Amino acid sequence: MAAFLDAAVERLQVAITRDVPAYLKGLPLPKTAQGFLGLDTGDWVKLAPLLGTLIVVHLLSVFALSQLLGVIAAKGGANQVQINHNIKKTLAKVVDYVPEKREDKTAYCRCWKSKTFPHCDGSHNAHNKESGDNIGPLMVPKS
Repeated sequence: MAAFLDAAVERLQVAITRDVPAYLKGLPLPKTAQGFLGLDTGDWVKLAPLLGTLIVVHLLSVFALSQLLGVIAAKGGANQVQINHNIKKTLAKVVDYVPEKREDKTAYCRCWKSKTFPHCDGSHNAHNKESGDNIGPLMVPKS
């Protein structure tokens, strides 16, 4: 097993230090953007593996970054930002019931950042200041 790993590492080292630089040196990369217009079909065929690799690396980077930022792909190809990051994540849908009779007005959280969820604790104020957002609570007057 160790011999197999050593051979694989050696092959990787040769590819990175010898084969890839030799491939890159042989590419018909023009010195100017205008030079790309002068490339013939054979030149584009030589550039195809590099361009394909760059596209794949770019797409993987964008996907990884979108996952890091909490963006999830929805059906139909549209992207939606996940709003709730930590309230009752084990449930399929968060539903809270609150008694109807109130003696005073009540503020309910709409930003999912409140430590006293479903009631608002003002956490949206810091979020609004940092992000430029304008989210606020749902105010229910006394009944």
